[in-house]
Amino acid sequence: MFRDLCFSSVALGSVVWLLPGLQVTTSVTELASRSIVSGSSRIFHGFTVTLQLGFGLTFGSHSSFIWNKLFPAGEQIATKEVCGAVTLPLWFQIPGFLAMVASLLVLLSVPPCWDWVGAYAAAASGFVTSIFLQGLVDSDTGSFLSALAVGVVGSGYARLTRRHPLSIVVAGILLLVPGGMGVRGGTAFM
Repeated sequence: MFRDLCFSSVALGSVVWLLPGLQVTTSVTELASRSIVSGSSRIFHGFTVTLQLGFGLTFGSHSSFIWNKLFPAGEQIATKEVCGAVTLPLWFQIPGFLAMVASLLVLLSVPPCWDWVGAYAAAASGFVTSIFLQGLVDSDTGSFLSALAVGVVGSGYARLTRRHPLSIVVAGILLLVPGGMGVRGGTAFM
C-alpha cells in the first residue's frame, strides 16, 4: 500500500507550515534594533518549537521503521530510490534567484542604491554555496554553511561601505528561512 510513498516528502510537506520562520526572522530584526528582551525571548521560543518539531519527526520516523521491522506487512515504505531529489536545471534557477532577490528588496523597501549590490552579493554567496555543496554534505550542514556565507559577505560589505548590515543580509536570509516570506505581512502589524 505504501510502496511508492516517500516519508520525508510527506513529513516535510505537512510540517513546513509549522516552522517558526517568521518568528525567528522577526526576533533577529528585534535583536538588530537592540530590543534584547523581546528578541531573545522570540528567538529562543522559535528554536524550542523547531527542536520539538525535529524530535517529533525523528521519533515518528524511527518508530515507524522499527514497527515495520517487527511486524512486516508484506510491502515496505519507500526507500531513497523512490524519494530521489528532483532539482530544477541551473538555467532555470538563476533567473528565478535574481527575480526573487529583487522582489524581496522591493517588498522590504530597500532603496535602489549600493545596498542592492551588497544584498545581491550576500544572497548570491548563499545561493552559490548551497548549489556547490548539494550532494557533498547533508542538508543541515549545507544550510548552515549557506547562512554563514550570507552573513559573512553581507556583514563584510556593510563594514566596507559603513552601512547597516540588516538591509543587506535580510534578503539572503529570507531565501534560506522557511516561512520567512511572511515577514512583510508580519511587520505591517508591528
